[in-house]
This record gives sequence, C-alpha cells and structure tokens, in this order.
Amino acid sequence: MTRTSARLERRVRRDFGAAADDLVRLLQDAPYAERVQAASVIGAGGDAERVRQALRLADLDWRDVLMNTQATAVDLATSGWEARLDLALGEGAPVQLWRPVGPEELGLVEESGWREWPPRPRRPAEAHHRAPARGCARPRAAGERPGPRHGLGDPV
Repeated sequence: MTRTSARLERRVRRDFGAAADDLVRLLQDAPYAERVQAASVIGAGGDAERVRQALRLADLDWRDVLMNTQATAVDLATSGWEARLDLALGEGAPVQLWRPVGPEELGLVEESGWREWPPRPRRPAEAHHRAPARGCARPRAAGERPGPRHGLGDPV
C-alpha cells in the first residue's frame, strides 16, 4: 500500500468528480510510485475505467503504463519526466527518505518543508573507529615470494 501524493489526489478529484473517492482508494492500494499512478490518471482522460485498466496493466509491467504516455504532452516515459509531472500535477513531489531517521530528525525534515536534511550531529572523536596500522614484519628481498606466516598455510 502506498500513499497517494496530495497533488495527485487533487488531480483525481478535479478530473473524476463523483468517482474520485473510489479512485483515490484504488491508487492508495496500488504499490506503485507517484509517476506510475500519475500516468494511469492522466492517460485516462477523466475515464475511471481507463484508470482501472492502466493499474491492471501496471500489475503486469508498470513500464507499459509509462510508455502509454510517450509522445504526449505529459510524457512520463523519457528523460525530463520530472519537470513534465510537476507541470501536470503542480509542485510538491513526494520525498523519499533514503536513510533511517528517528522522530526528532523526521520532525526537522518536515519543518524544512521536506526539502532538506538537517545537519548531522557531530560524534565525539572517540566514537570513530580506527583500523589498526598494518605493517610488514620485515622487508622482503626483491623477487622473494610471500610464504607461510607464523606456521599457517603450506608453501606453494
């Protein structure tokens, strides 16, 4: 289950009138990103049954839903799709967090309007892990091959 973005929900309510509530529920149950959901809605041209067909197609291969928008004003299949999606739905794309956050940090992200990460707190110097220095017990002579060390391994 995914969360349908507010801007996509506004578009559904604008384009589909009485069927909007059912379609919003359907989109929220669909496991697709906003881009695929928007391609389903925009490509339907106000026809609720076409949204349902597009979501069934996405169950087979979501890329086909995107390809159905290719060569239209809202082409979501090719590069630059983000700008075209913003034009079709308005600004305010959902933000996907790529690192785990606690409630305090999530609150700071929300305060920024979901646009930036807060500065990370500094860790004390002793918290940093340092790998032990690695050195060679003795320098090898030119052409000398490494052999067993400390009785481990067999000569090759």
